[in-house]
Amino acid sequence: MKASPTPPPTSPSGIEATERLAAIVAGSEDAIISKDLNNVITSWNRSAEKLFGYKAEEVIGKSIDFLVPPERLDEEALIFKRTLEGDWIGNYESERISKNNQRITISTTVSPIFDADSKVIGSSRIARDVSLQKKARDDLVIANKELLFQNEEKAKRAAELLIANQEKAKRVDELVIANKELLFQNEEKAKRAAELLIANQEKAKLEAVNNEKLRVSLMETIGIARQVVELRDPYTAGHEQHVGDLAKAIAAEMGFDDNYQEGLIIAGYLHDIGKIIIPAEILCKPGKITPDEYNLIKGHVQAGYELLKAITFPWDISIAVLEHHERMNGSGYPNALNADQISMEGRILAVADVVEAMSAYRPYRPALGIDVALAEIERGRGDLYDEAVVDACLKIFREKNYKIATDNHWRIKDRLPFLIAPNGSD
Repeated sequence: MKASPTPPPTSPSGIEATERLAAIVAGSEDAIISKDLNNVITSWNRSAEKLFGYKAEEVIGKSIDFLVPPERLDEEALIFKRTLEGDWIGNYESERISKNNQRITISTTVSPIFDADSKVIGSSRIARDVSLQKKARDDLVIANKELLFQNEEKAKRAAELLIANQEKAKRVDELVIANKELLFQNEEKAKRAAELLIANQEKAKLEAVNNEKLRVSLMETIGIARQVVELRDPYTAGHEQHVGDLAKAIAAEMGFDDNYQEGLIIAGYLHDIGKIIIPAEILCKPGKITPDEYNLIKGHVQAGYELLKAITFPWDISIAVLEHHERMNGSGYPNALNADQISMEGRILAVADVVEAMSAYRPYRPALGIDVALAEIERGRGDLYDEAVVDACLKIFREKNYKIATDNHWRIKDRLPFLIAPNGSD
């Protein structure tokens, strides 16, 4: 996509903004690197030093190609060419070589840098080490393949056992017809069959218990993922859980079955998992965010989708996460989908997310309360939000006295002094 040029600051306030931006770049947990039109490094922050092992003075003035594996030089050249044409390349995975000659898997975003005349004068790159995430995905793929193989083997053995049992039953019938004196033996076989049935019933009970344990483990794992996001953004602690619970209640009011509701609650618990890519200083910023910061925040839906799409759920969790900021009139993001393009899960999550967020405390404003939140979805009914979803949400609050728990919000707010650095920065 084409990036919008930002003219350099000329006023004192612009200089202050530049200094603040420089401080954010220097203190960012992500590596931030800038290059000129000759692909030569012009800036290199502390996180870049930590990620690649090179000090700034070792790399500034050099072509960035020394970090690129030989087989990825063509890829890097294409990205550089697109950047010079004004394109923004976001969140792609690649490999780089560190100072100790180790290969690092990175997730990187590359943006053009414009001068006051909207001319490209260089590019900037934000990168972070995702080697562990890549390994986890690779391990999960291997585990899934092994599980598939085991299931196929079990199915094969079950088919062989079925054939064997059918042959055995055939022989029993032949023996009954051939000699009634074998009745006693057949009765013994019937007794053993009953014992096998009991054993199979016990096995089925055990499998049901194991399946419940797996379900509980899944929910506990999802809870841990949710808590990781909350640790990076303590102001919204409890938000994901509240959204999941509310989405489930809306789906129940709309008549969806228990399985559908369970998928929605999981999607709600994970809908903001993509916020792990956003610097904590932006998530916890008490004042108004800049357009660039807002664009970074909007990237959390795509990031969440990328994290979840490779995981095999019984439900379309990744799609619901991707679409929870889409709007019926096409004004949402990331893909500006229209009504008939948005899944029902995405529509339900959108309403639940807006109601919970508006009713809760945020660092840049006090809690607006549930009445204001309900008025917002009522105002946007049919234009921004699905009519049936809005109607169901209004009904459970106004007629069935549904409540969003507020305990978590106040507990997190009380903990903030212990979660924020002494100088007040995030």
